[in-house]
Amino acid sequence: MHGYLFTLVGIIMVVCSFTIYKDEATVKYSMLVASFFLFVFGSFIKFKTLVKLKKDMNDKLEAAQREREKEVQ
Repeated sequence: MHGYLFTLVGIIMVVCSFTIYKDEATVKYSMLVASFFLFVFGSFIKFKTLVKLKKDMNDKLEAAQREREKEVQ
């Protein structure tokens, strides 16, 4: 969930940097750089979370398969 929040904040920063601070180059480019790091950090968190969820699902599937095999025997 936090990864999506960081990505959303990064998108808001990009929109603000081009609409609100369109005349101030220093502020605009510093916000663009900061939003890039928020995108990267948010993507890292989302990827890490998805890998963990996939591992948990695989563990649950293996446990269910073992249980079915025990029931068959």
